[in-house]
Amino acid sequence: MGRGIIRITAMAWAILFLAGCNTAIFQSTMLQVKAHTALQSQKYEEAVALYEEILKGSPENAAALRGIGRAFVETGRGPEAVQVLEKAKKIDPQDRNTDLYLGMAYSLTEEYGKAFDVWKAYTLQEPDSHVTARIVKQMTVMLHKEASRWAKEAVKGEKALKGKPGDPDTVAVTTFGDRGIQERIRPLRKAMADMIITDLSGVPSIQVVERVRMQMLLDELKLGKSGVVDSKTAPRVGRFLAAGRVVTGNMAGLSEAVMRVDTVVMDLDKAGNTGRREAQGPVDEFFKIEKTIVFGILNEMGIPLTEKEKTALGRYATTSFTAIKYYGEGLDAQDRGDWDQAIRMFLRSSDADSMGPGAKALQSAPSKAEADATALDLIRDVTAASVTDAAADKAAKGGGGGC
Repeated sequence: MGRGIIRITAMAWAILFLAGCNTAIFQSTMLQVKAHTALQSQKYEEAVALYEEILKGSPENAAALRGIGRAFVETGRGPEAVQVLEKAKKIDPQDRNTDLYLGMAYSLTEEYGKAFDVWKAYTLQEPDSHVTARIVKQMTVMLHKEASRWAKEAVKGEKALKGKPGDPDTVAVTTFGDRGIQERIRPLRKAMADMIITDLSGVPSIQVVERVRMQMLLDELKLGKSGVVDSKTAPRVGRFLAAGRVVTGNMAGLSEAVMRVDTVVMDLDKAGNTGRREAQGPVDEFFKIEKTIVFGILNEMGIPLTEKEKTALGRYATTSFTAIKYYGEGLDAQDRGDWDQAIRMFLRSSDADSMGPGAKALQSAPSKAEADATALDLIRDVTAASVTDAAADKAAKGGGGGC
């Protein structure tokens, strides 16, 4: 940190020289140096005062606003941090550090949906950083927390939804119902639904409800264990999710080696089914059954596909039954809040197929300790990760670079 301040000070003198001894420019630069030094030294009140002094002469200074926001975040002042960081983001929408601290501010105010969205933007800009590796795990927790809270509030406010039509281009896919599933096949109920959701999400002309949101709603409606959504309950589910179509069905084990999946696409606007489809085959060929269901759903919905889309949809997420079995068990563990068990299952799934969905889920799977961390614990973790990133960046540049 000391070397960083020395570099900034040297830059300040360079600016003074280039500005022809323009005292105003020099003073502004030195204020920024002092403010940054105070912030890095955790002298938060001093840092805020210095950044506010900068803003008097430059009200649209995004760096100063971000500095104040970071100071507020690191002292747990969520509402104030949100206010100033939102302003900084409007001035400089592409600044990744503003996204990082705004996400933490939203975490402090328990606005998990907003935190998820703003951190998603950060991870796209910094996909390989240590900070991203930490916050994607918190994003998984936030996704579950926000979906759970949404489901509770939605059910309480159900009366206000009466008569509201769903979007015909929005599709909700339920967990498959249990119709005599053999124990070996049972984990596929959630895994299969997740694979279908992932595939349908790749079709540009439709919107697909997130699996976690659907699951939390089913849990709140006491349908989570059975997963059964029929012609009586589908309109209710659709209203909650603003979905015009609900894809549901049942799964049965004809034997330990053979399974059958019955799928129904319910068009809620027409108050009926647009079609039914049955797919069955060897359990070890679950991936073929899943693709039969996906293409059948799109056909029943009358959605045309380009050759490129057909090719993309035809790719298998995994062909390993072991991998998909443990992946399904991992999803179920996360839905129950058993984070450590989920990691164990995703590890087993990854061992079976290092390129499958379990391996991808493992990267964003939080431990119980990470899921239970307070917002301030998270801030400390992310700050530590950012220091590691800065050191790695400095090493990559051969010891040069900014602070």
